[in-house]
Amino acid sequence: LKSSLIPNWHRRGLLVDPPRARLRQILQKLTVDPHKPPALVYVSCFTEVFLEDSRALFQLGYRLKSLEGVDQFPHSPHCEWIGLFVFDPG
Repeated sequence: LKSSLIPNWHRRGLLVDPPRARLRQILQKLTVDPHKPPALVYVSCFTEVFLEDSRALFQLGYRLKSLEGVDQFPHSPHCEWIGLFVFDPG
């Protein structure tokens, strides 16, 4: 995450579509940064990775506001997940 390239990134939302490697760098940045983006849209085709990162986001004060499954490949069991997380530490 190169936050220096995104002006006022902590006031905007983030759109993330991580590989199987998860959100490691972004989660590290969010852990130490006191100014967290108000929303994070998470796109994932790996359910297990989405669940693991969701747990980490919950610990950082994000709540899952909505979740949608998108069947991009109707002839396969594959599903793309799109989750909207909002920052709500209370």
